[in-house]
Amino acid sequence: MTSDGSNEASGKRLATPWVFFDTEAYRASGLDWSSRSWRSLVELAQSGIVRPVTTSVTNREVGRRIAEALREAEAATSKHHAVLRQLRKGDPLGKGSSEKREKRLRKGFRALREAARFTKIPISAKSGDVLDDYFAGRPPFSARKKSEFPDAFVLRSLQTWAASNSTSLYVVSRDPDVIAFCETEERFIHLNKLPDLLSLALAHDALVRALDDHVRADASLLEGVRRKLNGYRAARAVGGVEVQNIEFEDLEIATVLLIDEDKSNREFLVEVELEATVSVQAYETGLEMIVNRHGNQDMEMVLRRGQASATTYLTVECTITDDGSGAKGAYRTTDWYFSPSEIELDLPRDFKARKIRLQHR
Repeated sequence: MTSDGSNEASGKRLATPWVFFDTEAYRASGLDWSSRSWRSLVELAQSGIVRPVTTSVTNREVGRRIAEALREAEAATSKHHAVLRQLRKGDPLGKGSSEKREKRLRKGFRALREAARFTKIPISAKSGDVLDDYFAGRPPFSARKKSEFPDAFVLRSLQTWAASNSTSLYVVSRDPDVIAFCETEERFIHLNKLPDLLSLALAHDALVRALDDHVRADASLLEGVRRKLNGYRAARAVGGVEVQNIEFEDLEIATVLLIDEDKSNREFLVEVELEATVSVQAYETGLEMIVNRHGNQDMEMVLRRGQASATTYLTVECTITDDGSGAKGAYRTTDWYFSPSEIELDLPRDFKARKIRLQHR
């Protein structure tokens, strides 16, 4: 689909973190891997907001573009060498051979992919499917460009990958034939250029930060989760288990889905990942061999007590509304739920039951 047909919330959030840049998108950026735009992408990728993907074919095509751009720069430098020599001492392109320059430029592109944690998507397209598209004149083939086999294999492979992972994918390109292909694929969301993606990502980041601040400050939500954890009991009879303390160690917004929107309100379904440490007092009764007052061995019923704790990870689904005012208190939690899971604890060594599982009752 095109960007106009995506499910973004009024263009204010990312519909998916996954993004693919075609060769023309790299070329349009001037192949300048140290530019502010590419540095911003690296920062967003390292924080997990965007997850760029590439293919071996795309990397080779960008490499070819790098070589072509270098040849053009070298030719222009040679043509105007006399003028450039008067403005700057030495070679404007720096020291070294043309081969070494190209290696440096390719190394910069590789460093970008590594820093931004690009995922390489395998080329899985079937040649028969690509040939069918070619003879039928379907995108990315057209009357203007009949030999777009690299694009065809890449786009078909991305299509297969997105379907197998049940995800959508931003495709950044100005190529009319790539755009036409995106219009036929419901999982593809087209964007014209890198800055368009950055605008969405930065706005999405601001939204997630605001929701994160709200959840952390929502005492009633955390107290509700705490009460539910306090209701946990032993899965099988042990003597007794009492939850004594619950400490929330970490909190993270996992996903944000826009589920409703009108002129004055937005409603989000937010998945919150919570890390909590649960501490319990455990009791166990059992027979123990003792020496009685007459000096004889005897069996006696004893009560063992011990402390135990464990870390558990919970996913809490929250429904949060935003009244759009931008003021403090604009966000409000209207509902929340988490599916109780078992918590396993190691009991003290003198307990007959060495482990215990807690369940919500």
